[in-house]
Amino acid sequence: MKILCPIDFSEASINACKWAVSFVKGYEEAHIKLAHFIFFKRRAGMFMQIDQIFKERAETDFEQLTKELHKENPNVTIDYSIYSANPKDGIVNIAKSKGFDYVVVGSTGLTALKNMTIGSVTEYLINKCKVPVLAIPADAKFNPIHNVALAVDDELIENLSVLSTVKDLCAHTKANLHLVHVEEKGDSPFEYDPGVDMYLRGMQYSYDKIPKVESLTETINDYCQRNDIDILCMVHHKRNWITRILSKSVTKAKLFKLELPFLVLDQS
Repeated sequence: MKILCPIDFSEASINACKWAVSFVKGYEEAHIKLAHFIFFKRRAGMFMQIDQIFKERAETDFEQLTKELHKENPNVTIDYSIYSANPKDGIVNIAKSKGFDYVVVGSTGLTALKNMTIGSVTEYLINKCKVPVLAIPADAKFNPIHNVALAVDDELIENLSVLSTVKDLCAHTKANLHLVHVEEKGDSPFEYDPGVDMYLRGMQYSYDKIPKVESLTETINDYCQRNDIDILCMVHHKRNWITRILSKSVTKAKLFKLELPFLVLDQS
């Protein structure tokens, strides 16, 4: 298991790293890469000294953090790198080129420059990253994974192999899988892609159809709480929950009010 953890040393990003370290305890081989990004829009060589100051500070913070993380899981391999790059593009490029299984990131927080929320970085990763993105709420603590929910809707999944991540997750953790469909006005008679059943053949899973109450986020949180869901999985495509939530600027923040870790799978 190989995980990339972008970190800005905010409480949210440190919590995501700790969650990842606990998550990989059940794997024989586990490697976590911590990545910190220092990004300035510079002019005529300005901020070179500031760059160095931030780098030295990050080195010190990394030394302390890796010690703390090894206390959580002494068997995991942890290394770190500091990049002078825009974190959005940097994370996407590193995740794709280095063969990571997951990108684990905090769903809220601030960057070192305090002008970009981790939420906005996470939103960018959800839209652009080809590697599964696992977003961890700031106050979420790792619990053994017993129940996994997969959001389904009436949109066809063009690349069903994207669900291999869900299958592998459930197989490794021996978690129960729940398919869940939130009913909304305008849905087609087909509640979800029948190809999902074919792809999951051989697995045991339940299916729940629930009416939307208030917002999607509140509906999802309520369902997950009632069913003791530990991770919510969503496939990113044209009309699904994520796209509907992110399509309006006033509701973007609601995605990051989910109360449990959520895993976003890119099918492109």
